[in-house]
Amino acid sequence: MDDEGLPRFAGVVYDQEEGIDALVGDFVAGLLARKLRVGGLLQGREPDAQGGTRTVVRVIGKARRIVISQNLGRQSTACSIDSAAIAEAAVALRQALEGRPALIVGNRFGHLELEGAGMSEEMLDILASGTPFLIPVARRFEEGWRRFTGDLGDLLDPRPAALAAWFEALAPVTA
Repeated sequence: MDDEGLPRFAGVVYDQEEGIDALVGDFVAGLLARKLRVGGLLQGREPDAQGGTRTVVRVIGKARRIVISQNLGRQSTACSIDSAAIAEAAVALRQALEGRPALIVGNRFGHLELEGAGMSEEMLDILASGTPFLIPVARRFEEGWRRFTGDLGDLLDPRPAALAAWFEALAPVTA
């Protein structure tokens, strides 16, 4: 929340995962090009040694990647999230807050956070700090995000103009 008690966070609600990582990554790259301090995590996929893909998060502003999925085999239907890697990423998210950036980006709001696990504690600390926070939220988790945030904050369409307009509306307090 800002000094006037207004929420300064937004979920980018998407239907299909394809493209959301590039959208948020491009937005962050634009802010960094303007010399704004941005912290947090960007999620992506990369090939693994078994011919599949794995989920990674890149720590913004650092040459650090954290592989957050584990290979359970092609036939597995179990959750592939690596809890130790999530804990490591949560530390990076908390460190982003300590750096007092103009914006913090979360990699995703998902089922772990709905259950009060994952990076939910770090996200709540960021929301309470008043630091602008942006995070992709799959449409299937939109209601859970609303509950998590007390139905405050903004919900954005996954379009560059929507992200830019939201952030620019915060400009007087992020400059």
